[in-house]
Amino acid sequence: MVGVPLARRTRKRSRPTRVGAVLEYAAMGWPVVPGAYPLPQGPRACSCDRLGCPDPGAHPLSPAWHMQATTDAAQLTRWWQAEPEANVILPTGRVFDVFDVPLALGLSALTRIDNAGADPGPV
Repeated sequence: MVGVPLARRTRKRSRPTRVGAVLEYAAMGWPVVPGAYPLPQGPRACSCDRLGCPDPGAHPLSPAWHMQATTDAAQLTRWWQAEPEANVILPTGRVFDVFDVPLALGLSALTRIDNAGADPGPV
């Protein structure tokens, strides 16, 4: 067939682990702090201690998150070893702004980016 490339990309890019992604953000100088995460089972919808949490899995774990955010790899590793499912919170306004999307839309966008062979960057 004419126009079909002879070699295709065969190596799939692996997605980083959560702590791996956290450490990559920190290496770029972006402070990180753990966030709450949704609980799939049980009487609570969120990993935080708030009864009737209004934003399950969509907020930092600590009310002092803006002061705790760090690029210290040892501290970040300890946090994510204690809470491996914690969401990743990157304080905005210091280095970049934020674009927040629902999980299904974000995964769809990343899949399209990957299928196009483009580098999604630090996502």
